[in-house]
Amino acid sequence: MIKLVIQTLSIMLLLVSQNFAQDSTKKVSNIAIPNILELKDEYFFLPNRKFYIDRIICNIQPRGFTARTGLRGDSQAIQFNDSIQHVVADYLRMSAAPVKGFAPIVLRIKDLQIEENRNFVKEKGKVKINIEFFVQSNDGEHTELIKIYQTQAYHVYTKLFNVTEEHELHLREIIKECLTNFNDERFDLSRYATAPKVFSEIAKD
Repeated sequence: MIKLVIQTLSIMLLLVSQNFAQDSTKKVSNIAIPNILELKDEYFFLPNRKFYIDRIICNIQPRGFTARTGLRGDSQAIQFNDSIQHVVADYLRMSAAPVKGFAPIVLRIKDLQIEENRNFVKEKGKVKINIEFFVQSNDGEHTELIKIYQTQAYHVYTKLFNVTEEHELHLREIIKECLTNFNDERFDLSRYATAPKVFSEIAKD
């Protein structure tokens, strides 16, 4: 009987120590190895498009987000694989490429949020972006940015486990929504049309 009790206590202690080690490893991993967010290549059609993205300005300095506040208060680090403007520029490379006779547009990412939290039933994620659109007026002496449009979009989504995997898809979708909203306004951009620059120059820090 005593031997059985000792064996049971030993097993319980072993399980507790393993769980503690796993939790410690997880916390260290969340800090040292964040979830890297890289937008997949995608072409989306903008009907009757008369503009291209010349460059992107971003007010948001950090590349990373601490997005999760779960039941245990654990943090979930999320980090872009590059600066935000370069990530967005790469995503728009095919869909908003330069075309001769089109107007160059400057994008300004005013706000970007990535959030997630966990309750007893499921995980919830949210992405939100706010983008301003500028044309460039050139009087021969200096170039001025003129704001002509602003739009925002957000998605809220749920998943039983690992909602972090869903951020990439929904971030692409809200960027697409903003570009579509601007295109649907049908601005007369003919006076701003210029010879296009090399598209690799669009992402300026």
